[in-house]
Amino acid sequence: MHEQLADAERIERSFTGMLGRSTKAYRLNRALHALVAPAARAAFQTYEQAALTTSKLTKEEQDLARRRDRRGPIHHGAILLAPEELVAVSRLSNLRICASMRRETLEDSMKTRDQQRTYSVAAPARDG
Repeated sequence: MHEQLADAERIERSFTGMLGRSTKAYRLNRALHALVAPAARAAFQTYEQAALTTSKLTKEEQDLARRRDRRGPIHHGAILLAPEELVAVSRLSNLRICASMRRETLEDSMKTRDQQRTYSVAAPARDG
């Protein structure tokens, strides 16, 4: 690997420092991305702990998934859209998740939006 990265830092707009982080988060990225498959998503919803164990996630990564933490995976090194799969598994609207990240209720968050509409990457949603 070191041969492949030799002098890479001299390439304009390259971010070789991210390779270590992305390698660290490979298991988490892979496990979260697997949830796009309906069968994997259903298995996760039904047998969450078994799915977390099977994916060989570390205890910290399992905790991030179990808590449906949306920021944590990104800080851990996951790709930006990976936490969306956790949102889909939880069957909550994206706006409810975003509101909770801002420590607001959905209702308070909706007051700041031009359009009063909720949406989700998963169906059916448990909330409006």
